[in-house]
Amino acid sequence: TICIAQWALAKSLVEKNAPLGRAIIFWLALAASILIKGPIGLLVCGLTLVTLCIHQSTLKPLLMMRPLLGIVLIMVTVSPWVIAINTATEGRFFADAIGGDLLGKVGTAQERHAGPPGYHFVLSWGLFWPASALILAGFYHLWNDRHGWRAQFLFSWIIPAWIIFEIAATKLPHYVMPLYPAIAILAAHGAIADGPGASRFRKIGALIYLVVGFVAAGLVMAGPLTFNLENILPFAIAAGVFIFIASIVVFIQFWRGRVFTGAIGACILSAILVWTLFDNVLPRVTPLSLSPRLAAELEALDQHPRLDDVMPVALAGYTEPSAIFLLGTETIITNGDRAGAMLIEGTIDIAVIEAREEETFRHRLSQMNQSPVALSTIDGFNYGNSKPMSLTIFTLPRTQ
Repeated sequence: TICIAQWALAKSLVEKNAPLGRAIIFWLALAASILIKGPIGLLVCGLTLVTLCIHQSTLKPLLMMRPLLGIVLIMVTVSPWVIAINTATEGRFFADAIGGDLLGKVGTAQERHAGPPGYHFVLSWGLFWPASALILAGFYHLWNDRHGWRAQFLFSWIIPAWIIFEIAATKLPHYVMPLYPAIAILAAHGAIADGPGASRFRKIGALIYLVVGFVAAGLVMAGPLTFNLENILPFAIAAGVFIFIASIVVFIQFWRGRVFTGAIGACILSAILVWTLFDNVLPRVTPLSLSPRLAAELEALDQHPRLDDVMPVALAGYTEPSAIFLLGTETIITNGDRAGAMLIEGTIDIAVIEAREEETFRHRLSQMNQSPVALSTIDGFNYGNSKPMSLTIFTLPRTQ
């Protein structure tokens, strides 16, 4: 939806006019983005418009898109959903979504997803790989044409929103994805850039490509080596070595200015990397699959809340969204002390306790002369916060 809205804006910029139909498309696309992902589309496209107006010292880009019409279209499109969700949740949805979630992400790092300014900039070279090899050359090419509408539009799309995402306290790698289409266009300009300056930046991009390729090769081997998974280790090492060598070959093409040959090789290697990691290596690195293993263990114990028609479970010390997705939205996120109290009260039958919460969990139960029964323990590594974890499924012995 963001791409559709930005297309309508770019088309209007080049023609210096926005027919009514195109303006309607622009605002309906933004309305759809609000329904899908809240204010993100409005933020990105709104900042693009505002930046263009500031750069051109005129309100023409905004007026061209008929803002009053836009307000009406967004209200008509979004209002039925707003009224329905507000009524259904008695106002709690917007208090939580805006006051707790949206503003919370800006001011504080939610769910331990913090990062310093520059977080997205550093990660983008890897996440946009292999096209990241051409970003610097594309930036150079457009900077030389910075007074043209293309450069103004792309920079207005990328830079202000990027700054907002870097300033926000909560950071996740996918937050800047609405800016990736503009970066892709930037990289395409890098492929056709001419001149000695472009050549120098392409060589720097080639070095960046090579470094990321080496890191990718290491990632393929890291999991099996770290956890000593003998069943996948030979394949992972062979795949890692292949990606390492292939990255050098593609690097040479970029370094020598053979952009299209390098781009084809980079795309092929990228597809091989994705297939290797996500279809062969990561699914077999079982220590990383804490939530699926927890769900499978609860199912084996006939205590899976969604599949066995039993009470929700309480999670103490483990708050990953994947667990809530697998176990159901009624899953209780709490601490060890409260989980123990809920077991005693009988409001839950199962408590999943992470090792760091087990002491307070047992202490609460001991105060009531209760001893928990450990049904199973799942050891692994939570890549969400980069910590090893041990989850134990507890219950209380029930009198017949």
